Amino acid sequence: MKAVLVRPPASRSLAKLRTALAEKGLGNVLRRVVPAALWRLAETVHGLACRHLKSRSFILGGRSYPYFSSQVSPVSWASERTVEIPVVLEILGSRPRARVLEVGNVLKVFVEGEHDVLDKYDQTPGIIRRDIVGFRPDRPYDLVVCISTLEHVGWDFGEAREPRRALAAFHAMRECLAPDGLLVVTLGLGYNEALDRMIDDGVVSFDRRLCLRRLGWRNAWREATWEEARVAPYDHRGPTANGLLIGLVGAVASDNSLPGSAP
Repeated sequence: MKAVLVRPPASRSLAKLRTALAEKGLGNVLRRVVPAALWRLAETVHGLACRHLKSRSFILGGRSYPYFSSQVSPVSWASERTVEIPVVLEILGSRPRARVLEVGNVLKVFVEGEHDVLDKYDQTPGIIRRDIVGFRPDRPYDLVVCISTLEHVGWDFGEAREPRRALAAFHAMRECLAPDGLLVVTLGLGYNEALDRMIDDGVVSFDRRLCLRRLGWRNAWREATWEEARVAPYDHRGPTANGLLIGLVGAVASDNSLPGSAP
């Protein structure tokens, strides 16, 4: 995948706004939009303050990765996007002929790429607007990636939380894989406590786990143990996650040649 910055069309935001107005009404939309806009402004200011990381890198699994930034969204500097995206992009680059499915539309917001994207709520043309739970592709995928999406499944949408829906989504992603395929999941820890506990208990199990922890409000990250990343509080000293898990599942998940694995 070629990492070329893209700008999402304004029509995407307008379409989401029209849908929200039609379904929720103006009053409900304003109650959600105003606090979200203020938080977004705070994130942007914080992101701009973190641009000193542009010339720096972080270490994961014995490899060095440049921090990711995007002109599309300065917020990427202020969140876990700055570390999870470069790891996923390198994995994609190591498998150029792979048939790829992304669950949750994240990558195409920032970079150009030709791969299938499944997102139940995103109305961007070309997106497969299906729930991953129950989704069965015509052909299996060599690579399935899910960036900071699994922790929101069954936790953010709907009137009542369904904590075990994330588990169903995890199993559904595994079922989309070819026999020698690879699943890559990144998720911010501390947001969905039910999912974190399922990982603790091995109910959601990865063949390889790589973890990072934010060092401070300026958004520098270092490799950490699961125990260190697990207790990092969410939305503390900066927006979004302070502990990040990158989980790999598949026959080659522990292959040392994979980006993110120790050489």
